Amino acid sequence: MRYYGICVKDSFLGAALGGRVLAEVEALKRGGRLRDGQLVSQRAIPPRSIRGDQIAWVEGHEPGCRSIGALMTHVDTVIRHCTGRLGSYVINGRTKVHGGLLQIFPEGRPVVANIEPLFDRLLIFWSDRRNPHEVKPAYATRYAITVWYFDAKERAAAKDKYQLASGQKGVQVPVSQPTTPT
Repeated sequence: MRYYGICVKDSFLGAALGGRVLAEVEALKRGGRLRDGQLVSQRAIPPRSIRGDQIAWVEGHEPGCRSIGALMTHVDTVIRHCTGRLGSYVINGRTKVHGGLLQIFPEGRPVVANIEPLFDRLLIFWSDRRNPHEVKPAYATRYAITVWYFDAKERAAAKDKYQLASGQKGVQVPVSQPTTPT
């Protein structure tokens, strides 16, 4: 993580728990809980022309998602273990996200990391300007559970920027009512 901003750990959960997580994800699919992935921006572009994934937002405590919850607890434990080892970043919570081959282009490095989507693989990387990345098309069914964590200061700045851009924060403009002649 310190040099490339990437960490890969195979056999993270083990075959038994990994198999239970897979079964729960497949049940979500059979139950119609997976929805087409969406874009954060570029609203004028049809999402299916860029993204072909399907997602479901779960926390792990929903019915039928116990093993997914165990996976997320394991990931939380890894992130807590890394506290103080990732530079000056304060990772104090997770946020939601989505998920072939993941290509990562570490900023300022003459390399491309090609990460295959293998069963029971944990991948941790800086998912920002330091590691531009893309998921290549998948030609078979593939599942990924993605968890995002934010640095507390970066998250607060991003929320402020979003609120300003959407007009929810900043200068309040009074709206005057039209007057009718008497």
